[in-house]
Amino acid sequence: MKLRFILINKKYFRFFVLSVLCLVFIGSIIFYIEATNSNLSVGDFSDEPNIDAPVGKNNGGKLAIIIDDFGQSRLGVKEMMSINRHLTFAVMPFLEFSESDAIAAKEKGFEVIAHLSMEPVSGKISWLGPRPILAGMDNSKVSAIVRDAFDNVPFAVGANNHMGSKASNDENIMDSILEVIKEKNLYFVDSMTARRPVCKKIADQKGVTCYERNIFLDGQMPKSHVIKQLEAAEKIAIKKGKAIAIGHVGVEGGKVTAE
Repeated sequence: MKLRFILINKKYFRFFVLSVLCLVFIGSIIFYIEATNSNLSVGDFSDEPNIDAPVGKNNGGKLAIIIDDFGQSRLGVKEMMSINRHLTFAVMPFLEFSESDAIAAKEKGFEVIAHLSMEPVSGKISWLGPRPILAGMDNSKVSAIVRDAFDNVPFAVGANNHMGSKASNDENIMDSILEVIKEKNLYFVDSMTARRPVCKKIADQKGVTCYERNIFLDGQMPKSHVIKQLEAAEKIAIKKGKAIAIGHVGVEGGKVTAE
């Protein structure tokens, strides 16, 4: 077999080379802008960062921002959906807008997780919405709720807890939840509302990927507070290599947090 040669016109060849160089230069600029402007979704934490590496201009941390409470109140939903960043949206199941919010988020390129309602130490059970996970529930009932939650929140790649300061402190409850998470090969984020969290310990025993929330961004606070919390999350990410911040749509954050 002989090599196939093409006849090259010297004049047009120079033009061709210059064109290629221009395209490469423009592509490099676009790649740099995208890389420096985008933050990470929770799923991007699969590679453990080198937390002992010195902090420098080219050695920042990883920050994931989760926005809770999709599926119900419309306050701030449109604004959050308009943000051109890699955010993770936690959608509460079994509500009027659960499925539509998950679908819309996926179509816009956001990561979706299920926001599982769990019993708190104090507060009204009615705040949890339909089919919450309550402390003391038997394993089969908890498993059924979690499975149905994933069916109701399409495209979910993981889950976190909504409230749950009581239920997330129950080892049997967390074992049942994490067993379903393991079967589906997903991840779990502990929102860290319990005084003595047990999720990470059980997840590690099961071989389930589990992350823990570092910062809450809002909670019916002004924008100045949200900015300070974002700055705090940034510092943790740079110091420890990664951080997770949680904000909200609805009355806890909504348009203020989106801004």
